Amino acid sequence: MGFECGAAGDGCGGVLSCGTCEAPLVCGAGGVRGHCGQACAPRTCEQAGVQCGPVGDGCGGILQCGSCPAGQICGGGGAGICGAPACTPRTCAQQGLSCGLTGDGCGGILDCGCCPGECTGDPQ
Repeated sequence: MGFECGAAGDGCGGVLSCGTCEAPLVCGAGGVRGHCGQACAPRTCEQAGVQCGPVGDGCGGILQCGSCPAGQICGGGGAGICGAPACTPRTCAQQGLSCGLTGDGCGGILDCGCCPGECTGDPQ
């Protein structure tokens, strides 16, 4: 049957003992039944550098690394890191402006175009 370790059916209703693995190998490690392999030690959220949300444990499983404190969102400080919500800049149209400079609501400046009489070539 190609098994190196563990128990396997003999095809006639009986069970065969296929032996054990030599340390540090473990029977069935890595999800391969009947084969010896390295045991996997799942990593923690801290080892993965993640504060929130899901992350792989390095062994085929998923860790749930929790949620963020009030006022912060998961991903606001980078992937899997708690931080302030991202700012969505407002457009000129959202602010009802068709010309001039204005703030975008996130610390940037918007140029909403030339106001009448300010652009080069406009009649005075």
